[in-house]
Amino acid sequence: MPDLDPARFLDVPARAASREAVWLDLELAQWLPAAELAALQLRRLNALVAHAHAHSPFWRARLDAAGLGAGPLASLGDLERLPVLTKAEIQAHREAMIAWPGPREQLVKDATGGSTGDPLVFHRDGPACVWLDEAAWRFRRWMGYVPGDKIAYVWGADRDVPGAHPPHERWLNSFSLTPEKMEAFARDLCGFGPRNLRAYIALLAGFLKERRLPAPRPLAIEASAERLFPEHRRLVEEVFGCKVFNVYGSREAPSLACECEAHRGLHVFADIRVVEVLRGGRPARPGEEGSLVVTDLVNWGMPLLRYEIGDVGALLE
Repeated sequence: MPDLDPARFLDVPARAASREAVWLDLELAQWLPAAELAALQLRRLNALVAHAHAHSPFWRARLDAAGLGAGPLASLGDLERLPVLTKAEIQAHREAMIAWPGPREQLVKDATGGSTGDPLVFHRDGPACVWLDEAAWRFRRWMGYVPGDKIAYVWGADRDVPGAHPPHERWLNSFSLTPEKMEAFARDLCGFGPRNLRAYIALLAGFLKERRLPAPRPLAIEASAERLFPEHRRLVEEVFGCKVFNVYGSREAPSLACECEAHRGLHVFADIRVVEVLRGGRPARPGEEGSLVVTDLVNWGMPLLRYEIGDVGALLE
């Protein structure tokens, strides 16, 4: 564990933070004891609440109605006084939710895929994009993967696929996985030798096993965008001869929780997120499944406080 000096921490209010400073913050925060991590969450939450109250008509009205005002909140538990935010509310009040005092052109517009209904459009500010990008790389360092290593993608979002990718990358669209394309891709990867495979992976693994085709041997596989059942994990590790690291997130709230080398559940990225599990409107007990509710601590462009993401999960002790 690194020698921690709290004075070195960069809290979110420093919006002009360099990428290097964000990287250092994330590297140090992952080692914090639970009490210090909760204190960091509360500082970041209070800064976000004050900003949202000052710059967003939607959040000013919602915070005032809950008796929270511009804060500060005395504890993370005070957040429960705020009503849960639904997708329908975001769709209806998106413009009023924006809390960016600068030009709108400084915000990044994005949307969900709409696989479970109408796409959800939202905005994210530039500094938040840096935090989320570096948080994803923190997880990949757990796998032993660093920028520049060879990587292969089996991916299902056309907008993410670059028109021309760098030479250390290979891409296959998972929405057009014909047998011919999967076989050609696997043979190409055997010669390419990727260190990491980031993929909708179970279908490809099953195909290679059934056809008795050679498979590449990456250092690790990052499983995302699909539920990783135990039988899928066993299949993938058998076919590719490496460990699978599971990651959970969504388009509007990426990098929520990730798996480390212990493979005993996913670590919530609590330095940049507050994750709650609600069952019947009350906080679920440890191990009890419920609706996942997320507060994004780094997106000040369009704050998402107590956002009901639409998934079910459980928090371990």
